[in-house]
Amino acid sequence: MKNTIRIIASVLLIAVIAASFAACGKKPAPAKDYDINAIAETIHKEVPFEDPYLALVENREFALSTYGVDPALVADENGQKACSIFVSGAYPEMIVAIKAKDEASAAKVMDSVKALIETYIKNYTTYTPEQVAKLESAVTETRGAYVFAIVSNDNSAAANCLKGLLG
Repeated sequence: MKNTIRIIASVLLIAVIAASFAACGKKPAPAKDYDINAIAETIHKEVPFEDPYLALVENREFALSTYGVDPALVADENGQKACSIFVSGAYPEMIVAIKAKDEASAAKVMDSVKALIETYIKNYTTYTPEQVAKLESAVTETRGAYVFAIVSNDNSAAANCLKGLLG
């Protein structure tokens, strides 16, 4: 009887030790890498926007500064800032896809984008108040070092599209 108890206790102890070593060996999943240009283009094509002339801003540094984003927070890819920003000339609609240098930088970038949306809300309240609802329901999401913001004619569709693209 004593031997049976000792054997069971030994087996349980070995199982606990093995489980603790197995847990220590697990590495966190690597951060997912997104193609921000493809994501922004897909959103542009699949989500309804009031402005049929929503356009990609080719000068990335200019786009970042217009949105109040410090370019030093944004990652570099192929000699350019890693961002894809579509804007409207007539409405407060936008598609913002930015790869920041790291998660802390992404949080600061998102703060800048949200501050811009708040400024738009204040300005459009007196200018064209019917646009405020789409600003108040803007899609904003941060995934690791990536920042996404969408203001469209159908933010629910935009949110679903972005969710599908990010997985």
